[in-house]
Amino acid sequence: MARQIAERVTWRALRRIGLSPRVLAPLLGKHRLAPAQRAILDLMRQDNRASGSPFRATEIWDGVSRLFEDWFAWEGIADVQTQRMSQLFSGVSRHEPKLLAYACWLLYQHIKARDSFDLLSRIPATVSAESGLAFEFEGRRVSWELLISLDTLYAIAEVDDRVLTGPAVVVDLGAGWGRMGYALLAANPRATYIVCDLPEALLVSSTYLPRLLNVPVQAYAQTRGMTHIDGREFAGQALFCGAQDLEKLVDKSVDCLINIGSFQEMTRPQVDEYFSVLDRKVKGLFYTLQLWTADTHHLQLGEISGYGAYPFRPQWRQRYLRNVSWSNLFFETVYSIE
Repeated sequence: MARQIAERVTWRALRRIGLSPRVLAPLLGKHRLAPAQRAILDLMRQDNRASGSPFRATEIWDGVSRLFEDWFAWEGIADVQTQRMSQLFSGVSRHEPKLLAYACWLLYQHIKARDSFDLLSRIPATVSAESGLAFEFEGRRVSWELLISLDTLYAIAEVDDRVLTGPAVVVDLGAGWGRMGYALLAANPRATYIVCDLPEALLVSSTYLPRLLNVPVQAYAQTRGMTHIDGREFAGQALFCGAQDLEKLVDKSVDCLINIGSFQEMTRPQVDEYFSVLDRKVKGLFYTLQLWTADTHHLQLGEISGYGAYPFRPQWRQRYLRNVSWSNLFFETVYSIE
């Protein structure tokens, strides 16, 4: 703990004099991204900058991309779930181990009560108990990120269980490191998992997730050359695409589109444009989990104000709207789209 506190204090002091990790690391010959990773990141950024709205990264993402540059420079992309960048996605701090253990136990019991597909026994956490981020409950190794992913899968399957049983095409718009893809493909090897994301996060998921999966992968260098993408042709695979590549998906070819916590970081007009795109691409379910109100959001850079501002289409059929099971700050809702 003392070392971690000292490290945080040191970085704050270095930033005050203009020496962030991304500046200092090259001077020390310590930059952690490999040349090939840097090259593909530059290509992803170039492609995204060339795209139109709503796919192009906005100023809301600028500060986030600088954080990624710090992490890439000093830590690289290693065991992402134990790295600082994980907390930006959905990870938690290990500095309060008792509280984390309590929260995991409560959510574990909630999922266990509806675990009709036995996912808790079939899918282990991908971090060790020694990391401080995973726990052994009744002979099962679980983590917070695994549990919230399983909770989401069951929330979707509650409306249509084909996401867990059939050759479903699932798009994860804003995937973080890909925790939903890990859970989905472990639960349903017949599914197709498609990531659509901004360059920095896409580099993380496309680097880290394939290490955890034993399935064929279509990397960004491959998908960017595709003129159209029909997920039904890639059953049992993971595809990594830029946000702008959402337009390449064949209309009405997506069985389920998931967005967790990234629409809340966009402006209302940007969300509206995304909704127009997914209305064309999805024939099935749209699941989203976001903050009820931007008042609890720390960025305050013109993001959508909260649930009441979301431009859900009148032709979509809402199946439920509720607090997510583990917090009253977030809502989850599912719509059927024809």
